[in-house]
Amino acid sequence: MQIKNIIIAAAAATGVSAGCFSGGEPWGPQSARDAAYGAVADLCNHGALSGGFGAYQVKTACANLPGNKRANFQVKWERGTNQGLAASDCILRLNNEIGGCAYGGSTTTADWTFTSDPNAGRC
Repeated sequence: MQIKNIIIAAAAATGVSAGCFSGGEPWGPQSARDAAYGAVADLCNHGALSGGFGAYQVKTACANLPGNKRANFQVKWERGTNQGLAASDCILRLNNEIGGCAYGGSTTTADWTFTSDPNAGRC
């Protein structure tokens, strides 16, 4: 019981709020996850989901995956100031939701919210 409280307190102290989605479309086979990882790298490295953000700005993108699926990605800056997001941080955080959550998920850390969400159908 004490360990659980310490973990919760540590998460609160670092400003992290994480959550895997409990249902919906799963990522499916590893090939779909691999395609999502590749899409995240492209989108973050080319600035579609990284780079400069204005106050409370949201950037979104969609990528087609194998098996008539798509991945919806979103990065949101949660403050009223301008801020930059490095491509490496974008990749790390969005990939956490792919690799760590069967149905995708959303995490808020350091005033950024990162969402990776698999869905049926094409973009």
